[in-house]
Amino acid sequence: MTTVTLNNIKHRFEYSEYPSKWENKLKDLQNAENIVIDVDIMNIMYLDEIFDYCEHNNLPKPTLNRADHNVGHGDEEFGLNIFPKHMKEQIESVNKKSKHEEIRESANWVSYRHNDRLPDFQSFIRNFDDDKGTSFDSAFPEFADAVFGGSRNPENKPYKFSK
Repeated sequence: MTTVTLNNIKHRFEYSEYPSKWENKLKDLQNAENIVIDVDIMNIMYLDEIFDYCEHNNLPKPTLNRADHNVGHGDEEFGLNIFPKHMKEQIESVNKKSKHEEIRESANWVSYRHNDRLPDFQSFIRNFDDDKGTSFDSAFPEFADAVFGGSRNPENKPYKFSK
């Protein structure tokens, strides 16, 4: 049985799985019998999009795996618990309205606990973009506004989920 991990799609996949290419991942997905999403800070806001992509492309329905710590880098700055309370509430509210039962059932994962690692995440992203020549803002524009605020979100508007 072939299981493929799919934590993001298209340009977000290429950013979060740098230097991997989406075209190569598509080949793996075509042979997948199971798809697993390790839910973390880089995809919690895009789960509906990933599920819809799988559904639209006749791929297996994903299963969700709670990744409280960043699986790829081994640090807590990618865990779901770094979000400030107001962001957690908004993410949970939106995911509770998902058309996908699995996402609705996992909506409270984001409110599990809290740590103060958001500045670490911000620093990691800035350094990653500088080192790799990538753009978090381009891959995750709404998320960048929510996470970085300030000049990226001068009016401190609430996060708007992409659809």
